[in-house]
Amino acid sequence: MRKVLLPLLLSMAIATFSYSQTVTTDSLSKRITNIEETIAGMKKIKFSGYLQMEWQKAEAPGIKSYAAGNFEPNMDNRFLLRRSRLKMTYTSDPVLMVIQIDALTRDAIIRDAYGAVKLPGQLKNISLQGGLFNRPFGYDLQYSSSKRETPERARVNQTILPDERDLGFKLVYHKDKWQVEGGLFNGNAIALENDSKKDFIGRISTTDHEYGNLTVGGGVSYYDGFVREGTNKVFDFEKDHFIMQDTLNGSHIGQYAKRQYYGGDVQLSFPWAAGRTTIRAEGFYGTQPGSATSSTSPKTAALPTGDTYIRPFIGGQVYFIQNLGKSNFQAVAKYDFYDPNREVSGEQIGVAGSLLNEGDLKYTTLGLGLNYYYKSVTFMAYYDMVKNETTSHLGDKYKNNIKDNVLTLRVQFRY
Repeated sequence: MRKVLLPLLLSMAIATFSYSQTVTTDSLSKRITNIEETIAGMKKIKFSGYLQMEWQKAEAPGIKSYAAGNFEPNMDNRFLLRRSRLKMTYTSDPVLMVIQIDALTRDAIIRDAYGAVKLPGQLKNISLQGGLFNRPFGYDLQYSSSKRETPERARVNQTILPDERDLGFKLVYHKDKWQVEGGLFNGNAIALENDSKKDFIGRISTTDHEYGNLTVGGGVSYYDGFVREGTNKVFDFEKDHFIMQDTLNGSHIGQYAKRQYYGGDVQLSFPWAAGRTTIRAEGFYGTQPGSATSSTSPKTAALPTGDTYIRPFIGGQVYFIQNLGKSNFQAVAKYDFYDPNREVSGEQIGVAGSLLNEGDLKYTTLGLGLNYYYKSVTFMAYYDMVKNETTSHLGDKYKNNIKDNVLTLRVQFRY
């Protein structure tokens, strides 16, 4: 009996152990597979961001400024959390999704929220993008604030295309080093839509063409849009004065003024004994509807309530960026200008009966800076020297250049 029972028990034990090992191996394999799938899913999501903390010193208290906004009355220096961005990017070919939040001291706003999908088959070089994202106009407007060598974009960009972004859809064709973009947008920046009109923005660009040591890129842009007219008084510019349009069909209220921009840009980069030199130049001109005292484009959900003044503008900027040898230092110079009314200047502005006002004055800005890059931290020292057009016909304020230069000392952390 023992001779029979002992081998039987031993066989049962071996079989049980083998089954247990099989179950354990299968369970472990399933767990590993689940972990691998989870990791693969996590790899599709990327978090990035940056924080810009700065101290600014204005030439005089309470100045109006395009260097991060106006200074409060009786204040000529300030600490400022300029940007605090958290960005999530989800990539799973052919889909891309981006959400970016800017968390500032008093509030948090959405800076980007869009999705893009590549079209299938023969249309694989075309993608459809929809949501809130950078307007496809010009180079500087789409160049990230975390990479830009100066604290802020040029005055012309901040005026005609404030907040950089808009809500809409665009198609993008990309092949080799060329890209063609075109889309329809609300037209009032990141604010909610307030009318039924849509603005068209288009751009053709190319990058990274190499000619020996020289790298070249560039593009052309076009904007075709509208601004709602808030009253029956709409003024066109003729020669040296504004003239009111006729009131057709009973009323201008609810009609639209033309908003049209043309832009061109070029980027050059080359290394030499002193380090790498980069030159970026960009210019814009067109037609801009505004008010008597301002030519800023719409950026609120509120409908216009004032008179409309339509001006022929011109503006642009030039960057000169010099890396200092093989060091982490970089010298920067930027010149930008914005002339809201390119057909008049100086003493023509403010003449009685012309209706020309402070909204027609030209501004130029020369900025000089020094950057130091240390791993994921950037230290920046930059000085904006602002010069406005002068005239004796607008009171004492604009008889001389306004003291509105600004020094910015910034530290940026990026991950």
